[in-house]
Amino acid sequence: MSPFLIFAICLNIAYFLYYGANIGKDLYIAGKQPASNEEVFEIEDSPAETAVCVNEQGDGFFVGDNAPETAAEILEPEGKDGEKEAAETEKRIASLQENLDKADVVSEYGITAPELHELLEGKKTSLFKPEINVIRNVL
Repeated sequence: MSPFLIFAICLNIAYFLYYGANIGKDLYIAGKQPASNEEVFEIEDSPAETAVCVNEQGDGFFVGDNAPETAAEILEPEGKDGEKEAAETEKRIASLQENLDKADVVSEYGITAPELHELLEGKKTSLFKPEINVIRNVL
């Protein structure tokens, strides 16, 4: 006998014994447990949890007895500098819009509704005008 055949036979016997033992264990141990819809978890004694106070103030919350932090103030740009920056930004936007090319978008592979139905129903096999038939080369 070939060594590979001996190995395959031994491996099959080991699998048979392993899975047989697991299935038997599941069948006999499951039968001894009480049938109940409740699931029981064994938990060690854990320390008692204490409640923490959560307070709401304005648009936010703060946890515990800590005083809420004051929110950072958002500074508005000063009059002349802010207006100057806004004007520069508007100039940049206008120059970018002037330099954009006009585009005429046309779909090259658009299909009509009847062609779509033919494709979905399998009457037509390809989207391309000269239909491409795939030929499988078999030796």
